[in-house]
Amino acid sequence: MVSRRSVVTFTCIALLFSFSAAAFADTTDEARKAIQIEYNKVSAAFAKKDVDGVVAHRTNDYVSINRKGQKNVNEPSREDRIRLNKTIQSPRATAVIQEVRLLDGNTAECLVKETTGGSYNDPQTNQKATLSVNGTYRALWVKQKGRWRLKQSRTITEKATMNGQPM
Repeated sequence: MVSRRSVVTFTCIALLFSFSAAAFADTTDEARKAIQIEYNKVSAAFAKKDVDGVVAHRTNDYVSINRKGQKNVNEPSREDRIRLNKTIQSPRATAVIQEVRLLDGNTAECLVKETTGGSYNDPQTNQKATLSVNGTYRALWVKQKGRWRLKQSRTITEKATMNGQPM
């Protein structure tokens, strides 16, 4: 025979788990929204050729990892990025979060689809060329001082084309 006290205890525990699951989902949703805002800021900075704005969302120890697993901690210098930005005409970038997994309250892993591109004058042919890069990336974000920042980006797939032809 089940006592009334056991039923009440079980009900309280069940409610506690349902509230904690809802709180976790809300936290994941909040992280998704906040991180997507950061990606949107990067896209806007890229379109404006704002070199500092493109990397402002990264941690000081940011690392990118290519498909072969090679780590790149030596990002292009600010001068290299400025030189590149001068050559690109009509730059565009979009990043859309496909999924978010909250690892804890201050760390999130995202699967992101990103498209980057623009046109430029090819210095060898003096012809206008259009570059497009489509990729899928696994990104590790950490919350520092109340703001989500990108700590690591790992390339899963990446396809680059020049004038519609694979590179």
